[in-house]
Amino acid sequence: MNKINGGFTLIELMVTLVVLSILVAIAYPSYSAFTARSQRATAKTELTRIAQLQERFFIDNRTYATLAQLGFAGNTVGVNRNGTEVAVGAGIYNVTITPAPTAINFIVQATATGTQISDTGCTTLAISAIGVQSPADCW
Repeated sequence: MNKINGGFTLIELMVTLVVLSILVAIAYPSYSAFTARSQRATAKTELTRIAQLQERFFIDNRTYATLAQLGFAGNTVGVNRNGTEVAVGAGIYNVTITPAPTAINFIVQATATGTQISDTGCTTLAISAIGVQSPADCW
């Protein structure tokens, strides 16, 4: 009497695992790069928003402000994936105005923290009072 087995052989399971591993090895770096770019967009949005707040402050006061003067919790703030202000180091970027703003100039910087540090070449984004965005290839 012949007995019919309805399972997979070890070789078939191993080939399936190898194929899945290759697919994951190809897809994961693309996914990581996409995630970093989307999170960079959050930082760019926040930098642009702060630059606009600076211009409004300048119209009223004829000088540029620190982040605290603009209504933020401090002169360095963290920004999370949703663009919400969080504690320094708790988000994906720390935002600061460096050097201190003057009557004629400011530079707002976002420095990557946590997993966003893997966004090679774009770990520090900045925008100035005259609208210069750096590094240019990250904007």
